Amino acid sequence: MKKNFKNILIFGHSNIGDVCYDGAVVGPLRQEFPGARISFITSARAQAVASAISGIDEVIVFDKQAAHKGFPGYLKFILYIRRRKFDAAVILRGHMHHFFGIPVSVAHLKNTSSDDAEHVAWQHIRLLERIGIKDATPHFNFSFSEEEKEFARKYLNPAKEVNPPYSVGIMPFSAWKLKCWPVEKWNEIIDFLSVGFGAAVFVLGKTDGHPFEKDFMRKISPKAVSLVDKCGLRQSLAVIKELDLFIGTDTSLLHFASCMAVPCIGLFGPSNHKVFHPFFHRGLMIISQAAMPCIPCFNAKEVGYCGVKDAPGPCMMDISTEHVREKINLALKNRSRCG
Repeated sequence: MKKNFKNILIFGHSNIGDVCYDGAVVGPLRQEFPGARISFITSARAQAVASAISGIDEVIVFDKQAAHKGFPGYLKFILYIRRRKFDAAVILRGHMHHFFGIPVSVAHLKNTSSDDAEHVAWQHIRLLERIGIKDATPHFNFSFSEEEKEFARKYLNPAKEVNPPYSVGIMPFSAWKLKCWPVEKWNEIIDFLSVGFGAAVFVLGKTDGHPFEKDFMRKISPKAVSLVDKCGLRQSLAVIKELDLFIGTDTSLLHFASCMAVPCIGLFGPSNHKVFHPFFHRGLMIISQAAMPCIPCFNAKEVGYCGVKDAPGPCMMDISTEHVREKINLALKNRSRCG
């Protein structure tokens, strides 16, 4: 018999992109238990974006690098959770929940991995069947403050004064440089968008001082408006929500764009596109056709098994601008959500 849970805990991931798909379970939980308090555990770096997921009442930070470092920190965190008296938990990562003392906990029998053929959002949804939520489907809702909405208008409206027919965002960076695409190819796409479609193009992202990123910013086309290092995560998401199209490598912003129903073109080389494709826009995804036995990288002996670790990998170099132009034509001419 299904119980009427009142105090629910979701133990989410620490990486920002993973938190996006962790949000798939929030809507079904809120719909099934409308009066429940829903708390979400994540890292300090993902706290801001987790707080943008509608339906979460509280974000709890598990900081294993500082406050919860080592055995004393783990124990402190476990005792804190036990005092909260949660009556149900949905565990999307890790095994610490065995010590939480929560009466009903559901967890993946093993960590979700690239060996699975099902998208990770569906893997999370399947867990809910074990607490009585049947036939749920992943859906995503995000909310932003008036200040964040105003931030988006501030940067998008100047371009809209000249009435461009489209506003397009690109995300060229990734913490994993192997997943990046060279600036020369991005500049071809910026020219194609601005000249062929009259689009206003915005570059988003955050740099960390890496030589690839410094070189990229020196060479990026002046036809694009750079918002690089000018936006926080939530501000970036607020901007993306107002765009007509988003193009990016396999990074968190690409997945958030798809989950906010913004048509998006994802460039996939070393990543496992079966498990982590943009959820609502699989039809716009571009997959490297490079004949490399190490794709996806997760299944190889080590990341960068091809010998490239700190620059765009040969699998990404295989993706041509022609591939991307074809998808842009499809996305902007149809202006519809592709699944």
